[in-house]
Amino acid sequence: MYRRNRSTDYTLFSLILLVFIIGNKFATVDSFNGVIWSDDKNDFVRIFDVPSFAKLHNEIIAKIRSTEAYNFNGTTLKLTAFPIKNLITFRNNNTVASGLHGDVWELIADTLNFKIRYTLISQREYGTQSKNGSWDGLIGYIYRNETDIIPRTVVFPSRTTALQFTLPMWMTGCESIKNNLANWSFSSYRLYIRTQLQHHNTWMIELFRPSLWMSTIALFFVLVFASFLQQTLTSGKIKGTKKADHTASCTLRDNFFYVFSMYCNQGWLPSLFERRAKILLLSTRLFSWLLIIAFSSKLISHVTQREFQTPFEDLESLYRDTNYKVAVKRNSFVYSVFVRSKIPIYKKIMNSNRLSPGIDLESYEKVCTGKYTYFEAQDEMEAKNSKLCDMTYVGKNYYNGWVAGGLVRGFKHTKAINTGVLRLLENGAIQRLKSIWLAPSSKLESNSSVSESIALHHLSLIFAMLLGATILSFVILLIEIAIYRYFNRRQIIIAGKRPPI
Repeated sequence: MYRRNRSTDYTLFSLILLVFIIGNKFATVDSFNGVIWSDDKNDFVRIFDVPSFAKLHNEIIAKIRSTEAYNFNGTTLKLTAFPIKNLITFRNNNTVASGLHGDVWELIADTLNFKIRYTLISQREYGTQSKNGSWDGLIGYIYRNETDIIPRTVVFPSRTTALQFTLPMWMTGCESIKNNLANWSFSSYRLYIRTQLQHHNTWMIELFRPSLWMSTIALFFVLVFASFLQQTLTSGKIKGTKKADHTASCTLRDNFFYVFSMYCNQGWLPSLFERRAKILLLSTRLFSWLLIIAFSSKLISHVTQREFQTPFEDLESLYRDTNYKVAVKRNSFVYSVFVRSKIPIYKKIMNSNRLSPGIDLESYEKVCTGKYTYFEAQDEMEAKNSKLCDMTYVGKNYYNGWVAGGLVRGFKHTKAINTGVLRLLENGAIQRLKSIWLAPSSKLESNSSVSESIALHHLSLIFAMLLGATILSFVILLIEIAIYRYFNRRQIIIAGKRPPI
């Protein structure tokens, strides 16, 4: 059997150890594992069971853990931001931050033992990248190494040229991932519009379904013809006489109006009509009472109902079917999408001057005062919780992305910051802070409705019908007068008399 000499074994062992050292010098994780032949045990053993490998492995693990559990020992880091209601605000001469992101970074600083020096900027924009690669806005500060931390940024590949991201704190969009990651918080980029509930003017017609209305109308004509047939068959039998009395019978037109009056539970019926069809009349009256009870039971709830109708579902229907404009924050991510995207709908909105960039509050106010939709991240909308007007999001979410903090490029203790974020995620601190600072946004579907007290405008349809009926009555009256005067004049002329002037 072939057996290697000991010098060969030492050479091979030294080569493996050299590869191991070089690999771990450049590796960011402990990726070496496997087995090696042991002459003493005459078998393969784990590499890390060899004392020299085990010692080196423990040193690497200790080094990694030291970077993750790094103690800043009171080092001061600079955090730059602009205030966003409920996300990050400053007090005590910009020495203390509050809000969702403010509290998160205060907790991370307490955990890792560092201090934060806050810098407030007046430029309320995250910023976009110029053609020469530089950045403006808030991201520009960290791009130019003028700050160490920005408290919030959405993780997009283009921003890696300006900063490095912390461990994500929550995510924008993607419900399927949300269901699988219970510890993460979520939001999304959506279209927001003002919630305007409109009075339902067709409530009288929509009390019943179309099928029920058709059945009611069909039964009405059946009863008319049944009543007319009954009158025709019994027209010669009055009080036991055999003599026909056709003058006492009702025409089809008479039966039409008589049955209609019973349907409405109004009007007067001649005694002759009642004597000839008592069973039919009783059935018709019972049905009319049932119809009135069913109609009246839903009357109040429908007359006071206001509905929300979604004017559009996405950017395509917004551009095609409405004259709404899209309000966005200037130099925000959404703004850069409209400027740089080659998707046709974005170009159409840009070219038709229906994109309205502005500062944060200005864009929000536009939605409350006119036909605008606000394209914004859901967590920022929930943070605003403004009472300027009620808003609801419509349609789908457009962009999915992780929300994280931003660190200056080359920051040596990113793993320590990530460890702090991970602790807050694991103990539910971020989720609790989110429930404190953010007000969950809602979505109203089309035909969503609420009820209110009865007002005069709720009965506008009834008054309109009465007014229309009154005008129609006067028109019919004038027509009847004109016809009467016309035929009366003809009779006088035929009789040879001079008509009065």
